[in-house]
Amino acid sequence: MSVLHHLRPSNQIRITESRLKSVLVNQVKSVPVKNYLPYADYVQPLQLIGSGEFMLASQVVSPSDDAINVGFLIVNRKKTPELDAEFARRTRDTLTHLLLEASSSTPIHFIILTDTFSSGQVGKLMVSTLSKILSTEVIRIHNRKKKYLPPVSLSLVNFKEVSAKNREFVAVFSEFEENAISTNNEKYHEEFFNIAPFYHKTFTSLEKMLFMDCFDLDFKADIKELNDQFKNLENTSAVIGIGPDLSPHYRIALSKYNKDHPSELGQPGRFQGFNSGVVLFHLERMRQSDVYNSFLSREKVIDLFVKYQFSPTVGDQDWFTALGFEHPELFYNLPCQFNTQTSLQYMSSEHKEYFDDYHFCDVFQNVKILHLNGCGPLPSNCGHYGDPDLHTTQLYLDGYYADANIVVDWTFLAGLKRGKKHKIVKLMGREVIMDA
Repeated sequence: MSVLHHLRPSNQIRITESRLKSVLVNQVKSVPVKNYLPYADYVQPLQLIGSGEFMLASQVVSPSDDAINVGFLIVNRKKTPELDAEFARRTRDTLTHLLLEASSSTPIHFIILTDTFSSGQVGKLMVSTLSKILSTEVIRIHNRKKKYLPPVSLSLVNFKEVSAKNREFVAVFSEFEENAISTNNEKYHEEFFNIAPFYHKTFTSLEKMLFMDCFDLDFKADIKELNDQFKNLENTSAVIGIGPDLSPHYRIALSKYNKDHPSELGQPGRFQGFNSGVVLFHLERMRQSDVYNSFLSREKVIDLFVKYQFSPTVGDQDWFTALGFEHPELFYNLPCQFNTQTSLQYMSSEHKEYFDDYHFCDVFQNVKILHLNGCGPLPSNCGHYGDPDLHTTQLYLDGYYADANIVVDWTFLAGLKRGKKHKIVKLMGREVIMDA
């Protein structure tokens, strides 16, 4: 049986009403049968999805012409018996928000990159997430008219197959990172953070694919709006769509280059650098672009970073940014509303003067996807101590970086970033994190 597992009506489905009851037994006891029968065809063999069976990347195909291909990277880096509980919870939250905001008429095809050790855990995570969403929606249907969830399919791919396509490319990142000063970003030393530039050489049967972070995104709009950005990309010469990094990270990284070669690179605006939390890969255009492919060699990677006088510290995001400096025509500037980052890492006395120029995207009501990255909500949570007025900017004080409807799990983010244990304390009516 194919390991492209669909959750959609099919003549081959053998999920009966009794099977659905067994999946949702604790949630649907008080719900009339007629209200959850529509999902009987929706719950296609969940045990197959949970099997963790891989398929070759070259065999991954879009299940239909209108399906949205959505890629995630989910790997148990620490090789623990189970996925980290907080990581799993936050990943479930991302998937849940994505599906509940999505149109019921547009199929969604999840492409999960993982490894042999993690595949079974990932399958289990997907089963538990989908089962919980279905059971919750069954109950909601009882009291109101509710659109159904979109058809869903899943492909599991071993990320090692992707990295094998260009081991020299991956290796040169490791060399840079080994020689770099510690940046508290140890996670980016993993090879799977350096493989996105050659997805087009691996997923050879796909034309387009969205790829995004799995555990720190909060969808506020239908993912179809993001996928529709491909139309704008196709009106340009671009092969990739990617949004700005909403921080002065690359201003700092390029300080030596700009001292020697004053330029607009790293300055607020078009060339402030990219953030790869949400990316549109036009795989077919990537395959056809001689210019893009000419930069995938070891020598070209080294040349790029030597030219711009900085070393990669956050994986292939740095490579995309450097290539964007060299060939901006290869990149479509994804509006920041589709990747609105919340980190206040660089809101400090040193960068206070220009932080707002980088960080502010739009009012929260207009945000499509929140990227709950980094640290906050106070300067001290990011290591900026002393009088808060020394660090806080005007837009921060005016409330533009805080939304009462957003719940950010700062403790988890800080622990992930710094590898430390933290506790939540109340301070001035707000929950903040402190070292335990």
